Amino acid sequence: MLLSSEWRKAWSPLTARLFLGFVCLAQIFYVSYNTDPNYREYAEQYNAHADSIPAEEFTRMLDSHVASLISEHSGSTGYGAVRIDRAYSRLRAASENGELVFGVSPAAEGMRDQAMVNWGFVLFLLYFAGSQAIAENISAAAPLLSVTRHGRRRLFLARFAVFQLSALLVWAAANLSLAAFLTFRCGWGSPGSAIQDFVFNSSPHVWNQLQAMTAVLCVSLAAGQVTAAVIFCLIYCLPCSSAQPLKSLVITSGAMVLPLILSMNYKNTWTALLLPCLMQNNWMWNDYRVIKISFICLSPWQAAAAELTLAAILVWLRIRKGGKNVSI
Repeated sequence: MLLSSEWRKAWSPLTARLFLGFVCLAQIFYVSYNTDPNYREYAEQYNAHADSIPAEEFTRMLDSHVASLISEHSGSTGYGAVRIDRAYSRLRAASENGELVFGVSPAAEGMRDQAMVNWGFVLFLLYFAGSQAIAENISAAAPLLSVTRHGRRRLFLARFAVFQLSALLVWAAANLSLAAFLTFRCGWGSPGSAIQDFVFNSSPHVWNQLQAMTAVLCVSLAAGQVTAAVIFCLIYCLPCSSAQPLKSLVITSGAMVLPLILSMNYKNTWTALLLPCLMQNNWMWNDYRVIKISFICLSPWQAAAAELTLAAILVWLRIRKGGKNVSI
């Protein structure tokens, strides 16, 4: 009962629904601006030609690419020779067995670009959380409920559940809008084709376009849910949350938006691994680099998984306290 009441209260303002519509439209504008109008035609022509390329040619390209990769990064501490060798063995075996298919899937490639989804998602949640906190600050409902038996805990958990469900709704709406327009604009081409083209994509994984898209979307969803939980905790659990919700919103906005700006302007592994940026994770699956921490070597996806797990545990510990010492 409390959950449904909080949901209706959160989504009753017209501005929330308009903002959600804007996030969906932003995906369409982004694709329109960044995609060649003739991309569908080019993809169809390429896929028609790719069907005639023999598997031996793919193996030759693979050998040439890996040789140049090892030569280029032989002295670099950021790349693991062992990881390159293992990936090469798997890819060459798949190529010799004819499992790697040439082709492109414009829509699947477009879905792996989560940049605009990431920005729209974060900005919407900052607005959503901030507007709710400010509204509650001037409302008498929260103080009345918080003095009832277990009222503070119930209210806090209900709001957290509403916020996480709203985050899921925004993520799904943004990606469905992106998928629908990509289907209309570019088409799906050859979704069973390999993601390796050895020009723009040189993934160590033996995946086709749909498998790579699924990996990116799963990490995007997980990163989005953890990001939403962190935003909620910052908005409601900072010392200034009760008396100065606007100040709490400003601090949270800086903590979320600054990493996105840094990752746009400084293209390196550490900025890309910052939490809000992990929704844009396509690079992790197209990279041979490793992250060395002392004597431990991690691939980017392993570092990302450790980061998300740690953040989720910290959020769980904070949420577990429920209403204890939480300003609502």
